[in-house]
Amino acid sequence: MVGLEVTILFAGLGSTIYACNGFPRRGPDASDSIKDLRREAEAFQVSPCLVRGGTLPGVNHCLLGAPSAKSEYSVVFWRDSHAAQFAPAIDDIGHHLGLTAREITKAGCPPITGVDFFPVANDRRECRAFNDAVLRSVLADGHIQVVILSARWDSIVNGTYFLTDNGSREDSEKLFVESLQKMLTSLVWSGRRVILVTQVPLPPENLIGCITWAQFNHGDERACEITNQAKHRETEARVNEALLKVVTGLQPNVQIVRPFSSLCGPLGCNVRAAGQLLYMDDVHLSPDGARLVIGDLERSISSQVTAATKSRNLVTSN
Repeated sequence: MVGLEVTILFAGLGSTIYACNGFPRRGPDASDSIKDLRREAEAFQVSPCLVRGGTLPGVNHCLLGAPSAKSEYSVVFWRDSHAAQFAPAIDDIGHHLGLTAREITKAGCPPITGVDFFPVANDRRECRAFNDAVLRSVLADGHIQVVILSARWDSIVNGTYFLTDNGSREDSEKLFVESLQKMLTSLVWSGRRVILVTQVPLPPENLIGCITWAQFNHGDERACEITNQAKHRETEARVNEALLKVVTGLQPNVQIVRPFSSLCGPLGCNVRAAGQLLYMDDVHLSPDGARLVIGDLERSISSQVTAATKSRNLVTSN
C-alpha cells in the first residue's frame, strides 16, 4: 500500500512539473528589476512606520523630505498600507520644496475617523482608536499646515470590507462619505488644508509573478500586461463619485489628486514606463510608478502650503 501511494505521489508530481514547464526555481533567477521590486516590497513590509498595533509611530523614524533639527513638520501624510507607495515621491517633493512631512500609516486602516471596520481582522482591530488618535494629534500640533490622505478606497466602495458605527453593515458607503466628510470638515475648520489622493489603478492580477514566469520561460511579458480596462474605469467612477460627495462644499480647502490622470490614457493604464515596471506587486506602485504622480502631487502640496501660510498670516496680522 505504501509503495502504491509513493507511486501515485510521484506520478502526480511529475504531471505538475510537466504542466508548469518545470519548476521555476530550477532555472535562472528573475531579472534584476524583479529582484529590486521584491526588495522594495520586503523593505516596505518591515518599515517602522507601518503600524500593526494601535499606537502612533515615533516621529524621528517617519519623517520625509527636508531634514528637521527639531523633528517639526508642516505636512502629514496619513494613509493605509496600500498608500505607503507614495512615500518616495513625497520625500522627493519635500526635499525640492524645503518641507518636512511625517508619514503615519496603519496596515488595513484607511484614514477615516469615528468608525469601525468589518469584518474585524487583526490588522483592523484597532483602526478606530488609531485613526481617532491621529486626528487628535494633528489638531493639537500648530506646525501642521497640510494633511495628505491616501488609501485603497475601492476596498470600501466594492464591499471588500464595511464601515460600521453600530455593528450594522447597512449603508456602509453612505457612512464612508459622511464620516470622511466630517473628518475633513474638522481639519478645514482648524485651518489645515487637505489633499485627497483618489484610487490608484489596479494592475493585472499576479503581474509580477506572471512576468517572472515569462522571463524564465523566454515568453512574451506583454501578455502579462493585458488589463481589464472596463473594471478600472468602473472602479474609478465609483470611487470618484463617492469622494466628490465627500469634498462637496470643502473645496478649494480640500484638493483632489487623481493617479489615473498620470498612469492612464485613452488606450488604457500603463504597467511600464521607460522600460521600468510601475508596480511592485498586485496592489502597490513601485517607486518609479509613484514618481509618475509626483508632478500633480507637488503642485497640490505647493499650492496648499502657500494657501495655508497666507491664511495664518492673515489671522496673525488681525
